Amino acid sequence: MSSKPHFPRWAMTLLSPKPPLSQLLPNASFPQVGHGFEAVYQLARMCTFRISFVKGWGAEYSRQDVTSTPCWIEVKLNGPLQWLDKVLSQMGAPNLTCGSVS
Repeated sequence: MSSKPHFPRWAMTLLSPKPPLSQLLPNASFPQVGHGFEAVYQLARMCTFRISFVKGWGAEYSRQDVTSTPCWIEVKLNGPLQWLDKVLSQMGAPNLTCGSVS
């Protein structure tokens, strides 16, 4: 008896190495990333997105925002977020002056 686990064909497709995103979406335009802490930090916004399961939302609908729809989810890409966290930690603190206006 073999000790190798048996995976269905569809699972092997999910587990197999993936081509770069640019090959999966050849006509997509990817934003240019600037240099520095703030530019890298902004990449985290691309790792979270919301999906609605209703007909529509936006400026031309009664529901202006995805969170106004009755059924939506937020997806966070944990792998890329962890990588960004590691990169930002290695970069050190941003060059910002903190202050309070009260």
